[in-house]
Amino acid sequence: MPEEKTLQLFIEDSKLVLISPYNKKLIEAYRELGGFGYNPDDHSRYIKLDTTTAVEKTQAILDFCQSDLGWQVEDSQWKIFLEQNPVLPDPQPIQLVDRQAVKLDFSQKIEDLPLKLDLFPYQHAGVKFIDLTAGHAILGDEMGLGKTPQAIAWVVWRKKKALVVCPNSFKFGWAFEIQKFSQATVQVLDAQSTQLEHAQFTMINYEIAGKYDLDNLGYDTLIVDESHKIKSFKSQRTKNVIQLGKQAKHILLLSGTAILNRPIELFPQIQMVAPRLFPNYYDYTSKYCAPEHNGYGWNFKGASNLEELSEKIQPFYIRRLKKDVLQDLPSKLRQNLEIDDLKCDVHGNFENAVAYITAQKVALAKSKVEKTIEFLEEIIENDEKVIVFSDYLDPCEKIEKHFGELVLYYHSSYSSEERAELVYQFQNTDSYKIFVSTMKMAGVALTLTSASKVVFNDLPWTPADLRQCEDRAHRVGQVNSVNVYRMIGKNTLDEDLIEVLNQKIEILDKVLDGGKKLTLEQELISNRSVAAEIIERYRIRGILPGKDKGFHIQSQALCS
Repeated sequence: MPEEKTLQLFIEDSKLVLISPYNKKLIEAYRELGGFGYNPDDHSRYIKLDTTTAVEKTQAILDFCQSDLGWQVEDSQWKIFLEQNPVLPDPQPIQLVDRQAVKLDFSQKIEDLPLKLDLFPYQHAGVKFIDLTAGHAILGDEMGLGKTPQAIAWVVWRKKKALVVCPNSFKFGWAFEIQKFSQATVQVLDAQSTQLEHAQFTMINYEIAGKYDLDNLGYDTLIVDESHKIKSFKSQRTKNVIQLGKQAKHILLLSGTAILNRPIELFPQIQMVAPRLFPNYYDYTSKYCAPEHNGYGWNFKGASNLEELSEKIQPFYIRRLKKDVLQDLPSKLRQNLEIDDLKCDVHGNFENAVAYITAQKVALAKSKVEKTIEFLEEIIENDEKVIVFSDYLDPCEKIEKHFGELVLYYHSSYSSEERAELVYQFQNTDSYKIFVSTMKMAGVALTLTSASKVVFNDLPWTPADLRQCEDRAHRVGQVNSVNVYRMIGKNTLDEDLIEVLNQKIEILDKVLDGGKKLTLEQELISNRSVAAEIIERYRIRGILPGKDKGFHIQSQALCS
């Protein structure tokens, strides 16, 4: 028997079992709530997990024992189960198994998946994992491994009805994937849509997520693609998506870079799929975001206790790497192409450091495009396709002008339907040899596996953008090794930028791929943005004035 004033909980044979010493008040609480069975052998109470009110009633008993009786609560598995299932799903037996093992168990297929195309073994494991979370999960597989088919498969397997929130340019891509893998009905809504059908999948973009009252669509599952976009509770985008989540029984968040640069950006996603895990914002930020007071208020942009955070999110977070799950996927080879004869100036007066290094970055991007064009000519001479990225429009436009009809310039003036057609043309015809776009425009969701070479005219500010862009070619369906080339201006901002980006990628990998401890240097780097890290380097070298000396730099030569 347990010690007096102790309530023990455990899970056995799909039942929640509660053992406690005799107490009249507690017996009355059981009777008042109802639904609990009684086992005279050990005087325990139990309630079946397939009862829709099991979580609510068991939590009521916990609260009563702790607040009214002042008892201690001992649990086994119950806490994790409660964190992951704030609302029990439709009545069905739930088995608590080792979810970590399921993520990497590729030996068993789901035989009754109603799909037109089969999934890879690791994708079957992903669908099983979603099922074990009762449809409350973050799919964080490395980019290119097919998170979309896994979400589609679970919805059609369990006969759910899903609302998909995604970037505007992704809506027709989702429709294409759904129709490729299943017989499910689909509708795509835009800001002008007035006719709402009762399709199994409905796609809307972030910008119109708050426009419709979608209760009448009758969906029970919310899928949020590129969920790292809901990183701030202050943004209307995040508020709209969270409101939609309150109407859904199941929530699937998809992002290959869910944490991005800072753990604070993961908090809204955790709140959607497992709100009981970290109910207090300030407890979370103080523990995992390395809070720092700047004299005016608290800054939560840092990272701390990442190993613990990674462990806590594992019950609902699934992430597999290409090297782990798809041995026949070609490797990705990266190479920096140094340019040592650039001619460029930074023009204007700069009142702060960020404006100054941003001007450097823009000037470098423009100055490198001629060398990028020379390199692209070598590639297409060998009758190969290539993807080119820049952070800015000017290099994209110059590349389009130089190569003419060989170039597919993917930009914002095209409609969603036209963009889908452009991607199809690049993938399935020989007309276009070069796909060029900005990183923000085409860095995510597109499948461009007809090319096996990716060229960065210039570098982004975040490691997530760098990896997302690379994986437009390095995805399922690629049959060649993917070569990634980065145009790097020698003795310029580029050298610092690529070094800091690589350091940030290493830090992200430690969180996303296992939560390993960071070194002191890595902790310091994780607490600064890429731009802030470069500014600090420039100050140490004397290129920029110190923080206490004011800031004013006039036009000067950047490289020659």
